[in-house]
Amino acid sequence: MSQDFTEILIAVATTVEAGLLLFIAEVVQRVMDEMDAAQFRRFLGRLEHFAMRSPTVLAGSLVTTVACIPYFIFFGFDNWWFTAGIIVWFLAAVASKIFNAPIYKRVAGLHDTDVAELLEQRRMLRTANVVRALTTLASVVLMIIGLA
Repeated sequence: MSQDFTEILIAVATTVEAGLLLFIAEVVQRVMDEMDAAQFRRFLGRLEHFAMRSPTVLAGSLVTTVACIPYFIFFGFDNWWFTAGIIVWFLAAVASKIFNAPIYKRVAGLHDTDVAELLEQRRMLRTANVVRALTTLASVVLMIIGLA
């Protein structure tokens, strides 16, 4: 497999992931914003439950990670733009675990009557989702520049 072909495969997988994250940050978040606090708590719990078991979501989050290991072993770090895209993607993934995961955990531990805290967690989740989506999109842009 050539370096160009491998880079295209990684860029395509990352683009699909960026699209999914943009959909969540834009569409799903708007749906959550229209829910009352109790609905939001229940919806977020179900969303996490099904997302953690979705082959599509799991593949989207794992393909780039798994593909990058042999990519760097075989081709090294010669394509600086592409490498920068992978680094930005990795930082976005780590940031998501740092910021989003605790929000899901806090919301799961709240009660329907904790309205103010649920609204605050929803606001924080909105910010975290937008940052992750835009950062992943930026990684795709860097990868595409590396492909040019």
